[in-house]
Amino acid sequence: MLLAEATLLFGTTFLFLGTAWLCFPGPLLSFLGSNLRATWANVLCFGSAMGWFLHNIAHLGEADFGQYRGFFFGFFAVIGLIALCHIRDFLAVRGVCILVLLSAHELLKAAYMEPPLPRLWMVSGLYVLIILAIYLGTWPYRFGDFVLWLREKRGFFYPRLLGVLFGLYGCIVLSTLY
Repeated sequence: MLLAEATLLFGTTFLFLGTAWLCFPGPLLSFLGSNLRATWANVLCFGSAMGWFLHNIAHLGEADFGQYRGFFFGFFAVIGLIALCHIRDFLAVRGVCILVLLSAHELLKAAYMEPPLPRLWMVSGLYVLIILAIYLGTWPYRFGDFVLWLREKRGFFYPRLLGVLFGLYGCIVLSTLY
């Protein structure tokens, strides 16, 4: 992936999230609040993350313990299936955190050894997302608390403010393409 493609993908994602939070805060908050512990969300988010992680393990090179990839693949597949079957609370949040970390790896690879100015905004945002993903992956109930806090506030000022900030950041990232 090239830096321009990575920047376009990253900026467009933030612009889309900002538009969604700005235009539809009520439905988004009710959707998030009611589906944080849903089985389908757990299977979709954590299953996708597990599939991507197992794909990475299946393609390990010799320098990365590739001779043990069969053992690693089986071990992590069993651990992932056990987690899907026995961990119900906020597994979707953990799955999204894993997807963010795996996506950040790919986007940071695209920005590696590129000129500093074009990659500055994307890489800075990626590092903030990495920190947030590690934090929420460790304490996923904090995301539930955040959604509950947003739902309890009168009106939709804070979700719309979040939408404006996401949209503005997406525009800034996209403006570095030119």
